[in-house]
Amino acid sequence: MTLTSILIVNYNGNELVLRCLESVYHDAEGLDVEVIVVDNAATDGSPAAIATRFPQARLVRNGQNVGFARAVNQAMALATGDLLILLNNDAYFLPGGLRRLIAFMAAHAEADVIGPKVLNPDGTVQPSCFRFPTFWDILWESLWLNRLFPTSDFFNRSEMGSFKHDVLCEVDWVLGACMAVRRSAVDAAGGLDEHYFMYSEELDWCQAVRRAGQRVYYWPEPTIVHYGQQQNRRSQRIQAEALARGFQSRYYYFEKHYGRGYAAWVRLASIVGMTLRLVATWPAAWLGRQPEAKASADKYLAVLRASLRPGSDFSER
Repeated sequence: MTLTSILIVNYNGNELVLRCLESVYHDAEGLDVEVIVVDNAATDGSPAAIATRFPQARLVRNGQNVGFARAVNQAMALATGDLLILLNNDAYFLPGGLRRLIAFMAAHAEADVIGPKVLNPDGTVQPSCFRFPTFWDILWESLWLNRLFPTSDFFNRSEMGSFKHDVLCEVDWVLGACMAVRRSAVDAAGGLDEHYFMYSEELDWCQAVRRAGQRVYYWPEPTIVHYGQQQNRRSQRIQAEALARGFQSRYYYFEKHYGRGYAAWVRLASIVGMTLRLVATWPAAWLGRQPEAKASADKYLAVLRASLRPGSDFSER
């Protein structure tokens, strides 16, 4: 049986990373699997908990938070498997999910990268396959049109609006919360671009994979539960900084692939969108003093500031 390397990046994963690892080892019994966890200088005690609860995992402790892309590259350099599975620390396998994913890759040689169906904690489907974004997708998002018409393949094109998530199909890119990748795809495309500290790195990498002649597929088998944005343990300030970082990663992606002028238009569309959101939340946030509205306004303001100051840096704290 082909050795499978499961790669997890941890940063303040708390009990979620322990649940993640528990689901891996529950499913991995009898399989040829190695688990590599790269810890980005977590301060919540999770590295010690990982070492105690799962001594069989290879734990790499970085002295500082080097970012997600660089940590994944570290893990891939250490991995010895022909099949690599990238798994977020805030995700966990459903029973049998890991076994089915490995078996699927063994049976489908045409798939170089697979992203499975992802569920939210409440059991609803979390979008996990996408088309490469364009300026128009960002503009529709800024004007709320993708949310007003979620099933539209025009206004919600990048999230494949009419797609039912129930068939196997080739796609542009898949969510990095769980991604099965053949070693041959890594050899062809190289590692992740370490200019991305976090967010958009899987989008960029899937584009590199496809340009190298490899194929990316969505697999409609429910495989993991991913907390993602439904995990609200972080402070409002850190949530705002993380959202701002996500937008800066987006701007870097567009500049890298489409040029500085195109990226400037994307930035402008985002500025318009954040300004509209601030105007919409202003009465409730500052006049009505509603905490949820104030938290949303803080996020929008952080993105707006980052968008108006190219090159600003936001670090996870």
